[in-house]
Amino acid sequence: MNDNESLLLMYGWIALAVMNLVLIAVAFIQYAD
Repeated sequence: MNDNESLLLMYGWIALAVMNLVLIAVAFIQYAD
């Protein structure tokens, strides 16, 4: 695995984490009403 692939993998995991945080925030806001 070269540097480019590991960097892409890292960004993929970061994107997944951000997406999960956004989904959790949206669900939290909806339940807070």
